[in-house]
Amino acid sequence: MFDLDGVLSNHSITEEQIYKQMIKFSQSIGSENLIAGVITAREWDNLTTRLDGLENCFVIISSMNKQEMMGRKLGEFNMKYENLLYVGDDILDL
Repeated sequence: MFDLDGVLSNHSITEEQIYKQMIKFSQSIGSENLIAGVITAREWDNLTTRLDGLENCFVIISSMNKQEMMGRKLGEFNMKYENLLYVGDDILDL
């Protein structure tokens, strides 16, 4: 699970580059029966919509309470937090 702004994106990478990297990543983990996710305070936009359409990848948007939203998604997958690797860059990501 990745925070979008500040982790996957920064000032030196384009949205197209993010998308292409996530294609490669989601394909590589698919053979391991793993799922990638992106969580962001953004609304739906071109990038979040495209990422959500990738195989083995989902997007959670408009999330200021990331723990609550992630908990719901884990429940959908019948998973626990022990099964989650999360990468963030800000206090909201703790």
